[in-house]
Amino acid sequence: MNTEDTRVNLLAHFREAGLPMSTTISRSTFLTNVPIVRLSVNERPAEHFMVDVGDEKNRVEVLNIDKDFKQLILLVKEPRREYKVPKADRDGNIKQISEHTDPNERRYLMGLDERHLFISGLPKENIKTVAEAHQALKHKAVAEAEGEGKKAKRQGEYFFIPLTEREEEEFLAKIDRDRKIKCKRDRLARPGHKPHFVKKLIRMRRGRKVYAQGVVSHEQHNPLILSNWHMVYRNRETESPGISGFVD
Repeated sequence: MNTEDTRVNLLAHFREAGLPMSTTISRSTFLTNVPIVRLSVNERPAEHFMVDVGDEKNRVEVLNIDKDFKQLILLVKEPRREYKVPKADRDGNIKQISEHTDPNERRYLMGLDERHLFISGLPKENIKTVAEAHQALKHKAVAEAEGEGKKAKRQGEYFFIPLTEREEEEFLAKIDRDRKIKCKRDRLARPGHKPHFVKKLIRMRRGRKVYAQGVVSHEQHNPLILSNWHMVYRNRETESPGISGFVD
């Protein structure tokens, strides 16, 4: 399939999913003519996806659409190529840094989450549907908790599992015994992502357990209210080969 046919098919599939999409290339944010696949969410003139399929050797196609969620699965496969991206050093000087495309097949969940568009790289499993993507992105602990009948809550890439009454009593007793454990308003964030602010957050000194209670806020999501203490887990997007591709 040639590049123009690929773009026409993508536009039709995104339109079927109810998602705004453009194939316009913005050279102001990508200073190279290497024909690689580019995915981004552009905010002007209105929020929309930008998909550049690169050249004809690249495979870019929609595998599945969920009209109810307004989400879809996008498959990307392209040869390994070197390309350059502009990055600022410590002094604020812009330099061209060499990166390489991932030759492995990559899959993305793209669509609408509450009020805004998003792009999420998917784990390496052979995910074919939006429903499979939702399940695959859950941390193992989240899937296990839901299997036990607990109702996990989510805001963006973070999941919150409620403690049982007994678990909460034991947790609070442990906090009372260890005065070095601090409870404070804090943020959940990873590099390149806007933070989620939590009214009460506790990071345990030993291990990686994180607990949250109160209002969780984020500028792109509806406020989430945690009436009791919850354990915090991030989704599995960081396990995806897709996040190493050019995604903005």
